[in-house]
Amino acid sequence: MLISQDELKENIAKNLVFYRKQSGLTQLDLAEKLNYSDKAVSKWERGESLPDVYILTQIAELFGVTVDCMLGTKVQKKPVKRQNRIIITALSMCIVWLAATVCFVTLKLLPINFVCALPACAVVAVVFCSLWWNRFWRLVSVSALIWSSAGCIYAITDYILSLQKPGTVFSVAAVLQVMAILWFLIKKQ
Repeated sequence: MLISQDELKENIAKNLVFYRKQSGLTQLDLAEKLNYSDKAVSKWERGESLPDVYILTQIAELFGVTVDCMLGTKVQKKPVKRQNRIIITALSMCIVWLAATVCFVTLKLLPINFVCALPACAVVAVVFCSLWWNRFWRLVSVSALIWSSAGCIYAITDYILSLQKPGTVFSVAAVLQVMAILWFLIKKQ
């Protein structure tokens, strides 16, 4: 049975809207992940145009479904669950803390290595937020990286070098925070 181009556009549009909303993404979030404009995503969702095969493959992979599911009339109800993403992120952060604990116990490192685990966890959060979450959570994870790095630098300089000038470190962190917020505001427009 052959399917017409209009039916294909309608199927893709319906499935794209369903999976995008189920993933908690806006059209802009999806467009950024695909390096397309939100106008193109909007046209696909209205059935005015079709994404090319390569982009359709990327979309299916992003939502954890097959290309056949994107083309077909039956919607696959169980793509990668949001809960699984949270668990995967949490497990990855636990690995960072496990490594810090192993280093502390076996290598008899200073307790300061636990403070250094905070920016490492923030890096993990930045990576997973970039893959799976929306703009707000990406900004939160970048902010956590900025401030945990500043805290780590301050703790190291205070603990090891006995320098007590936190103003410089936290002033730089504040400037970086403002830059991060401005960056996310610029990209939103």
